[in-house]
Amino acid sequence: MVDMEELQTLPLTINQTEALFDYVALQGPVQSIYDLMQVEGFSAETIQKLRPLISLELGKESQSDFQLDDNYRKIENWTSEEGANEGLVEVWLDRLAEPKNINSATWNDLMALQNVSPVDAVAVLKRIEEGPITYPKALRGAIGLSYWGYKNMADFFNYKITGPESATHIWYNMAYKTMSSTTSFDEEVGTTTPLSNHPGDMHHKLIARFGPHWKISLATHRQLGEKTPLTDVRGVVIPDGKWSVTYRDLNIFGLHFERIIMGNYSATIGQGIVFENTDFFSPRRSGYSWSRRVHGVFPDISRTREFALRGLAFQGGTKSFDVIGFISKHNRDAILNPVDSSFATLITLYPRTNVGFNGALAMPMLNTIEEVTYGGNARIILQPGTYIGLSAYESLYDRPLKPDIATTVIADANEGKFLTSIGNTADTEIAAMYSSSGESSLWKKAQSFRRVFGMDFSTVIRN
Repeated sequence: MVDMEELQTLPLTINQTEALFDYVALQGPVQSIYDLMQVEGFSAETIQKLRPLISLELGKESQSDFQLDDNYRKIENWTSEEGANEGLVEVWLDRLAEPKNINSATWNDLMALQNVSPVDAVAVLKRIEEGPITYPKALRGAIGLSYWGYKNMADFFNYKITGPESATHIWYNMAYKTMSSTTSFDEEVGTTTPLSNHPGDMHHKLIARFGPHWKISLATHRQLGEKTPLTDVRGVVIPDGKWSVTYRDLNIFGLHFERIIMGNYSATIGQGIVFENTDFFSPRRSGYSWSRRVHGVFPDISRTREFALRGLAFQGGTKSFDVIGFISKHNRDAILNPVDSSFATLITLYPRTNVGFNGALAMPMLNTIEEVTYGGNARIILQPGTYIGLSAYESLYDRPLKPDIATTVIADANEGKFLTSIGNTADTEIAAMYSSSGESSLWKKAQSFRRVFGMDFSTVIRN
């Protein structure tokens, strides 16, 4: 790849030099000298001047490999990503490996990128309606598109109108850490982990893409202080983990399905308020920079385990309608009440084990209940950036839910003093507790449930 200093030796203006550098950096290697006609400010006379001064030597790397090398720094940062955004790494890697034509970008494509605001997304969609975007400067010139939004989307799109790529991409990452993924001030956790003889935190991820449609994702994870979780598959013991098979870009019955997923997946509907499955708490801020909620369902190979989903999910729609649906059946860790078969609350454990500081727990908490969750979202898109959405989901459990503060918050001996103290730190936790019992015609084992409904809308003003 040519650098800026070499380009400055050519008989070009400053604007032409910058435009040529951006074109090569974002579009990839120049295949023919006539491709330079797409560079802003270039004419036939400009190309005639450059013809005796330049040569085009194409390497063996494909355009996707070229862009992966050019964005290695991003990949290195993303592979260590944790928390609520970890599941989005797959989406970003997909776009880097096989950039999508900017003229076919949708609202969901743009809003899945970090630091791209609704104002930026609307600016791009309106620019596409005016006519095809054929070079980077045309995208940069979209009215209302901020410089920060442009820089954070430029690497994920190209400007060539080509058919779907049939290449195979395989990506693997292993992360090993000697510190926990979470910071706990609990004395028991802080004491147990250093005394553990088990090795450190390890996470394996493997993604294989076959052509434009199929993708397989695999992951195994072991927290610091845990034994490697194992599972028996027809007599063969293998590490327990996550898997998913995804089919992308399916057109059927007039609908375009962005993805259909079987296996583990993540889901976010209703701007992450109605539903979002992750083990990592993240305050809801503006949501358009590094801590965003991305609408949709995606393959999940993140570290999330307690609230992981496994089943079937899809996302699709038309230009004016968007729909998401999912169903999952998975075990959950929970605190059981000692007096009956009910559970007090779900719990996220670090490390995930039934052994405490004083030995084995009297009431095991791993995989103590079974959960069936199903839900969906439908959006009516009135214009770019303006939509109205309806969301709903229901979770069914095979045990009754009966919260008990003596079991989950405080010890019996101190109950009276704790509840009457000023500044009780458990007030919010106690206020959020609720009981549930009931049956369902959809699942015979159901003994309790949780139903949530919501509506969301968004619009962009003066753009």
